[in-house]
Amino acid sequence: MHSKLFETDELAALGGSLQRLPWHVLPLPDEALVSWCGRLAERLGWSVAALARDGFGIQGRLKSDWWVRPSVSHLHQMAARSGVAVETLRRMSFLNWAGPVRDDEASERFAGWRYESQSPAERGRGLAVCTQCLAGDAVPYLRLTWLVGWSTVCESHGTVLHTKCRRCWQSLRVASPASKAAFTADHCVRCAADLKGFPSVAASLPVKALQDALLVGKRTGATALPGIGPLTWSEVITLVDVLVGAIWEQMSLDDLFPFLERVAQTLGMDGRSGFAFLKDRLGSLALAAWLLEDWPRNLLSTPIRDLAMRWIGGEPKRIPTQIGPAREEVCGTRLHNLLSNLKA
Repeated sequence: MHSKLFETDELAALGGSLQRLPWHVLPLPDEALVSWCGRLAERLGWSVAALARDGFGIQGRLKSDWWVRPSVSHLHQMAARSGVAVETLRRMSFLNWAGPVRDDEASERFAGWRYESQSPAERGRGLAVCTQCLAGDAVPYLRLTWLVGWSTVCESHGTVLHTKCRRCWQSLRVASPASKAAFTADHCVRCAADLKGFPSVAASLPVKALQDALLVGKRTGATALPGIGPLTWSEVITLVDVLVGAIWEQMSLDDLFPFLERVAQTLGMDGRSGFAFLKDRLGSLALAAWLLEDWPRNLLSTPIRDLAMRWIGGEPKRIPTQIGPAREEVCGTRLHNLLSNLKA
């Protein structure tokens, strides 16, 4: 997976004129840029921040999500020093995917708490991993699709991705760029637990189906939802925000948690409390999957029908949150017609 390009004495002779790094690390299938940089930094004995500064010549402090949408100039610097093509590096970020819509790439994007609290300007990006993939890797690494904030299911195994360490029960995360600890994709950065031994659970088919459709939309800018038809990526995010946001903002607590527990039972997620829908990726995507499944039968069996109608009638003008869509984003669009048909 790697090969040495220069011997130590050759490095000393080249000095400041050195254009290539002394080690070449090949990107792996669907590898995230942060994972490749972590493996390269580990090979050199540096932190990722030191790799960016001393290896790639990138000046300034790296943000926690620097790798999501790096600048073109940074990609060219990385390509020149690493020998990896610029287009290959682009594919390891989200640059070739649909642009962000109301922070849609953020961790736990559709979780209930995000409709009830303001998001900080900068935060670490949560991590989800497939333990079966990691166990089968000759060199464990992080897939780009795992790092989409709502990604919940492994595309290869159809199992639920792990978002928490089963030893310390803290959220899995990517190490800080300044961390000097060796990069290990298959270990918890907090307690060093080996993630490969964590058990796998098959994902519910509706959840997997929705994620598949969302990944198509994120990768191409448009997708089709069963029973609804083709939508742009912006329309998909807006529709999910209208439906899921209405639940968290408008349903009373007396109705909310019994409703969420019923959804969990319907999807074969018995034992998951309503708080799971509030806090994590699986619960939040499961709620969206249930609302959109067999459109609009499930939706019409809930109070959400009346809540959605308030958009059409102009009350309220928007969900009172940072990420909820304004009424103007719905009215006069295909989504307006879609929701208007619920009146029938």
